[in-house]
Order: sequence, then C-alpha cells, then structure tokens
Amino acid sequence: MNNNRLLITRYLLNRKALKITVMNTNKIYTEVIINARIQDVWSVLIDTEKYANWNPLIVHSEGTIKIGKKIKNTLKSGKKTMVFKPTIKQFEPNSCFAWLGHLWFPGIFDGYHSFRLEKTSDNSTKLIHEERFTGLLAGIILKSIKEDTIKGFQAMNLALKKKVESN
Repeated sequence: MNNNRLLITRYLLNRKALKITVMNTNKIYTEVIINARIQDVWSVLIDTEKYANWNPLIVHSEGTIKIGKKIKNTLKSGKKTMVFKPTIKQFEPNSCFAWLGHLWFPGIFDGYHSFRLEKTSDNSTKLIHEERFTGLLAGIILKSIKEDTIKGFQAMNLALKKKVESN
C-alpha cells in the first residue's frame, strides 16, 4: 500500500458514494455527488452570506469573493469556533473557489482550501472539497485536527448536497 495515500472511509449515500481520503499527512480530500446542475450547486456554494442557514462547518462568512480580497469566516469544529481571514486565490464561476489562510503568520501553518465542481451529467455534479496544509508546523498541527477536519468537511458536503437537492 502506498503510504502517501490512505483511504479513510467510503460512505454510500442515496446510491452515490461520498469519498473521504487523506492524501499524505498534509492534504485532506473529500468528494460528494450532488444530484443537481452545476450552476445550482455553484450558486449555493458561493452565497457565503447564507452559510449560517445551512453550513455546519463555516457558520458565518462575510466579505467580497474576489481574487486578492480577504473574507472573514467563522469555523465551527466540535464545540469550538475559530475566526480566520483567508485571501481569495481562485474564483472561476461554476468551476472553482479557493482561499489561502494562515495561522498566526505565513509559513507556520497555512491552508489552501478549495471547492471544485465537475459536471458528471446534466443533473449531477461532483463537489471536490479539499485542503492542502504547509508550513513549519503543518504535520504537527494537522495530526491534532485531522479527524475533526474530515468530519467538518463531510458535514459541510452533506449539508450542501441536502440544501441544493431540496431546492
């Protein structure tokens, strides 16, 4: 088995697979199939002002989604919340939305968080939700937050699926 790729688990959900994978020690990768058009998934995903209504991971978000701009997110993990202010690094309509955040200052613990959408059919979209961690303390910090982070990504993915499919 390749040590750099560890399959954590696979869940069956409405005959579709929700895949959660940790890629090496510094990357978390999740995906889910959403039974909706890519435009419909995109419109909910980028409407960050409404995250409080459905998103169990990022419970509050404010700011303009524009490359180079900072947004302010409140992340909930277990009973704890944390506010962070990442910079938007990528924004391609109906395709990709990504930011880069730092703990304390760049180079200590950095996370490149991305949401990518892939059309699987006219009424089906794959969400790829991942984060790559870098920095001096990336390995150490990720060890302590990995399990909760995976659960948070999974919860957000499922909540997005439920929100979009119920519209």
